[in-house]
Amino acid sequence: MKEKDLFKMWLNHELEKEALEAFEQSDAFNGFKKLHKAAQHFKTPAFNVVNNYDSISTALDKKKQKPIAIFRIVSGLAAVFIALFGLFYFFNTPSTSTYVAENGERKEVVLPDTSKVILNAASSISFDENSWDNSRELILDGEAYFKVAKGKIFKVTTSQGTVTVLGTQFIVKNRPDFFEVVCYEGAVKVNVKNETYKLTLGNSIRIQNNEIKKSNILAKQPSWLGSKSIFSDIPLANVLNEMERQYNITFINTSIDTSVRYSGNFTHNNLNTALQSITIPLNLEFEINGRKVLLKNN
Repeated sequence: MKEKDLFKMWLNHELEKEALEAFEQSDAFNGFKKLHKAAQHFKTPAFNVVNNYDSISTALDKKKQKPIAIFRIVSGLAAVFIALFGLFYFFNTPSTSTYVAENGERKEVVLPDTSKVILNAASSISFDENSWDNSRELILDGEAYFKVAKGKIFKVTTSQGTVTVLGTQFIVKNRPDFFEVVCYEGAVKVNVKNETYKLTLGNSIRIQNNEIKKSNILAKQPSWLGSKSIFSDIPLANVLNEMERQYNITFINTSIDTSVRYSGNFTHNNLNTALQSITIPLNLEFEINGRKVLLKNN
């Protein structure tokens, strides 16, 4: 197979395994790797590699030059095409990193600046790793505890609001119909519903059913870091949702009133004990069937 055809097939990802391995051992491919490493210094060129290759290749064939001359020209062009392809590949490859904590688990993430994020169950963060040094911004879905290294502005964006800090410790909880920020160290700025709130050590803000509530807390860290969920005057529906996330279960509650308010806590390491913590104060009964839990009035 002619080298120009081999190169064209490589551009179109049409090479079989053996041919691809042979091409990767060639001098041309080594040149690509060096250029690709330096790609960050260039901008993506507006260049259609395959179409331009076809045009040049056709022109060369018409001239009917000697095989050796054609080979030298094609080899030179190959180096240019490889450089352009490398630049295109580098600037068009997504650099977004996403970390997910599934139901029933927590996950700790160390960010590029050594800031730490601990994701609560059924939560995720995503951020652009390539631009992190210039812009410390991430997107949160769910709940997470942040321990931010000092440096440039650190921003957490959620579907309900944005939290901005320089270096501090805090949590952000972004669940359906529920948004909460608690500051455990330093200060944070919360932008929500076109208003800005500044929280310092021991302050919290909660938004539920479009109602904004500010309060003070005594805890040094969120309770779920100690495998416990604590609630104060929260609708039962929210409490059950949190237990579903922590234990990876599904509640079946066809007859109970989930709008009733609940204050209390449940542990994350024993399902029976956790269920008793909720059902006994509310005069409910439960029945466990695999991953499903039936709740009913006592």
